[in-house]
Amino acid sequence: MGTVGGGGRSGTMKQLNVGGKLFSLEASSLSLSLSLGSPSPTPTFVDRDPALLSAVLAAIRSPSSAAPDFPARVLLDEASFYGLHAQLLAALSPPPLRGFSASLASTLCPASEPFPTALAPHHDGSLCLAHGAGLVSYYSPALDHHTTFRTHLHRITSLRQLPPRLAVLGSDSAPGLHVYDFLDGEHVASVQWLDPTDTRVSKAKVVAVAARPPADAADKNSPILATFECPHRENCILAVDPVTLKPTQEIGRQSGSAAKSSAPGRVVHLPALGLVFASFVSSGTFGYSGYMRLWDIRSGNVVWETSEPGGGGRSSRFGDPFADADVDVKQQAIYKDHEGAQEAMAVFCVVTGLKFLSAERMDWRFGPDWKSTATTQKRMLNAG
Repeated sequence: MGTVGGGGRSGTMKQLNVGGKLFSLEASSLSLSLSLGSPSPTPTFVDRDPALLSAVLAAIRSPSSAAPDFPARVLLDEASFYGLHAQLLAALSPPPLRGFSASLASTLCPASEPFPTALAPHHDGSLCLAHGAGLVSYYSPALDHHTTFRTHLHRITSLRQLPPRLAVLGSDSAPGLHVYDFLDGEHVASVQWLDPTDTRVSKAKVVAVAARPPADAADKNSPILATFECPHRENCILAVDPVTLKPTQEIGRQSGSAAKSSAPGRVVHLPALGLVFASFVSSGTFGYSGYMRLWDIRSGNVVWETSEPGGGGRSSRFGDPFADADVDVKQQAIYKDHEGAQEAMAVFCVVTGLKFLSAERMDWRFGPDWKSTATTQKRMLNAG
């Protein structure tokens, strides 16, 4: 008899007769249709293959065991029927990525025009991949190809998933933020940045789209954040309601007349802190230049920023210009990859308080001896 629990403390057990084989599972771990019903000494009969359920339970109990006899796609479909999809997906997922010991896990090659232009992984392991001349392919959590469809865009440069079946995408060659149903391949909606009081705001193209927060985030209805830039370089971060797909707020509107007011090339939503991270980096003959900013999503005001004027010898704040920057939402850390001969990376750990932001800098220098010790420097920045 196969058994599986819902995790944690034990609960009411449910007897299932699957194709003549008995299984005992916690009611809390089953799907609603199987867990409901009055208690009965007679097991609930389920007309399905018991070998598949046995394989699902074996994979959940022993994630590190040998590869299952059935394809992951088949097992995930079977687990969905019993309400065990999340448990099986966690068991089949690879261990967390470790940057120093990363190795190739799988290779995805679209059948048509296999030249990726953007990708959007989701927290459940599924993946949307933009490639070729406006094509989008969707891969299931088992990385099995599900569907490919062609959009009206010539080239997709920004792509994000909007569960359960929508893809948000933008292009540097056509205006607007566009929403597609990636299962049916249908165009659902378009979002444009318009301002009747400013004639410069028209034909705005999407530069970047923020990733959606994790599924366990407190606010599952957090807005879609996208950077728009007009031909005259006027730019802003536009908040879009994920239900109505209508613009709700402008954040950080800038003229774009200088590097420190250019359209952010990366946007990250920090829902737990009520902040939006935005960064822009450009490179040229004299090195890199750009900025990093934290915006209060409620007021639209900047609460913290740092910028580099370009050129390693002229940086006034930390002594090195950055070549790229990103944010770890869970760790609440800003990662700054700065230009230099010794391939250094700086990390700013940002923690919010009522009146202050604390930024701690740690340097790692990668090379023949990457285990060299880190240096730290703390600064207290008034957030107003």
